[in-house]
Amino acid sequence: MSPASSSPTPRRAWRLALVVLAIFAGALRFWHLERVGISHYDAGPYTGGILGVGPYGKHVLVPFHAPHLVPWMHALVFALWGLSETALAFVHAAIGTAAVVGVAAWGARWVGRGPAWIGAAALAGMEYHVVYSRQPITDGVFAAFFLASIAALDHAARRGSSWRWALGGLLVGATFLVKYHGFFPLVVIAAWFVARSLPGLVRARRSTRPNVAAWRGLVLAALVSAGPAAYMLWEIHVDIGFEAFSEHRAKWMAKPALYVLPQTGLFVARALGAWTSVLVLGCALVGLVRFVCRRRSGDVLLLLWIAVFAGTMPLYINYPRLLVPLLAPVCLAAGAGAWWLVGHTRRTPLAAACCGVALAVAGAIETSDVLRTSDRGYHDAAAWLVDQGPSELPDLLVTQHSIVFPLRDAVAPFLMSTEDGALGHARRGEFRFLVCDLRELAARELVAAAHAHGLVQVARFENPMPPPFVVNVAGFERLAHARTGDEHLGEILSTLRVFARP
Repeated sequence: MSPASSSPTPRRAWRLALVVLAIFAGALRFWHLERVGISHYDAGPYTGGILGVGPYGKHVLVPFHAPHLVPWMHALVFALWGLSETALAFVHAAIGTAAVVGVAAWGARWVGRGPAWIGAAALAGMEYHVVYSRQPITDGVFAAFFLASIAALDHAARRGSSWRWALGGLLVGATFLVKYHGFFPLVVIAAWFVARSLPGLVRARRSTRPNVAAWRGLVLAALVSAGPAAYMLWEIHVDIGFEAFSEHRAKWMAKPALYVLPQTGLFVARALGAWTSVLVLGCALVGLVRFVCRRRSGDVLLLLWIAVFAGTMPLYINYPRLLVPLLAPVCLAAGAGAWWLVGHTRRTPLAAACCGVALAVAGAIETSDVLRTSDRGYHDAAAWLVDQGPSELPDLLVTQHSIVFPLRDAVAPFLMSTEDGALGHARRGEFRFLVCDLRELAARELVAAAHAHGLVQVARFENPMPPPFVVNVAGFERLAHARTGDEHLGEILSTLRVFARP
């Protein structure tokens, strides 16, 4: 089932290669973590939300954003190391590093050791993956758990014991507790079983058709995974109700239309092109063509992995984080493409090392700008607001929920722009400060109502967030306009400004 012919590396050398890979991946993800602040919108509910800060202390809101596993993980970090943003970033960087090593170790089953190591090296240096491995949000964790679930289910299919299937099911359940589409590994493996059952679709020297025991094992895994899923669904029913949950989720769903398909395709191309090196993308395209033509069992598994996510992306509003689970199979395709381009006579461990280093360095060069930048603007702005002391008036915030956790020590009340009543406070002038960032673009009415009271700027903080986080709110077009000389837009996207009445 795995192409052993492309795996000539001795076991000891292979282990050393994994260690080198872990060191390189970790070096990028742990680089100056003290400079990393909470800057992604979704980090608000996963940090301040579990502490009941701000709007999260008034209503049960966290399940609207994601299931409980990542908030639980953050609560454990707080219990062990205190309320530290750096400690959170450290844990997520460790998970991201482990995912890179997992791509090499588990990917070797599907495409061979040489291509898997090359692909993992590409992932290690990829800006896209590094950025999401340094922020306390769900996406890097989800991608790691998804990879582990696929690997565990594949291992159970190869070895065929009930406890292995049960372990795979537990991992799928844990993946569901990270994101609500965490059941996708079961879909991928079921589709893989069907593909292997169809004559001629999967090419192999011997039959790869799954037997009855394999299907029974998959059912067992699904039943085991249903336990954590049922728990989370019960929590939703008790805390917020399915009607409110469905209404909230519907806000992020794309409206059905034919134009959504090319729109999603263009977004995927722009996102991968922006934060993935051209060298990796070129090799990935070669590798995907190779997968389609070769159609080994592992090739088909990776193609189905990509297809499941690509096929469901048009159902959701386009955000850069949705592509994070796809980076692993894309990089394995890049490894397979580079391995094929090396040529039959040069496929050696040294060739794999050289290809991997080339792809890793190409990505690391593009990642260097992010690593040199400090994105602690929300932390600094929150510290300034806390220093202003108590007040009967709220600090009216037009901002991402990134600022919620840094405001945990605030004694003055504060309102987020998304809360009920915020617009009324703005119109009546019932606020002390107005804090504006790139979220201002989505709250123009509130900002205009507040500025009608003749506000003046009283503080300003640099807030250069990673580009994927800017695109998450502002989109590619606004980011491009800011970079080409629109100074006003550039200030909105890269600074936090605090306004007050004269």
